[in-house]
Amino acid sequence: MAGLHPCVAAYLDRLPAGLDSYPECIAKASLLRDVVESRPIDPEGEDVPEGLRALLRTPPPVSSWIPEVAFVTSRMIVYGRDFGGTDIAGYEQWIHTVNTALLRHSLYRVLFAFTAPERLLIGTAKRWSAFHRGSQLAILEHTPDTALVRIDFPRHLFSPEMLHGFTAGLRAAVEVAGGRDTSTKLASIAPTRGEYWIRWKPRAGAF
Repeated sequence: MAGLHPCVAAYLDRLPAGLDSYPECIAKASLLRDVVESRPIDPEGEDVPEGLRALLRTPPPVSSWIPEVAFVTSRMIVYGRDFGGTDIAGYEQWIHTVNTALLRHSLYRVLFAFTAPERLLIGTAKRWSAFHRGSQLAILEHTPDTALVRIDFPRHLFSPEMLHGFTAGLRAAVEVAGGRDTSTKLASIAPTRGEYWIRWKPRAGAF
């Protein structure tokens, strides 16, 4: 895979069929559009796998679905190119900024902005499936200000870097739902799952 950043090549090498892996796993096209609008990717660049070029040339409408592997690969391209394949903290900050803007968009705001954090997390499966299918997010434990959640997925579908990025995405979701002083931590990581502790302070007046 000449020309690919090592982190992109490593991700695709771990999959059973590269970009064609896990066709049952799909992501909302709005996620890809947010990547390329925030950090444009040249479809003809040598750091882009051949099978991803057409999707980047003409991103589908935001309401469409695309292969999850294609979305993850686009994120990995940005991680390798713009964050050197090593700057996890900078990568997470970028994800937090992008996801906050996405969840405040009128298309998705009703799912997140008018729900208290605890209720938001109790309904995680429905909200996760608004963006990802073929993988699952479940709440394992929760209190009025903490939650332990787990993401389950086919082997190596989500790279370790992607799982770190989800810490920022989860924090953004809780903040949009009104959580204050929110923190997220990747508690454990495995080839088929990631577990996260989320802590927050409820917004004033929340029940």
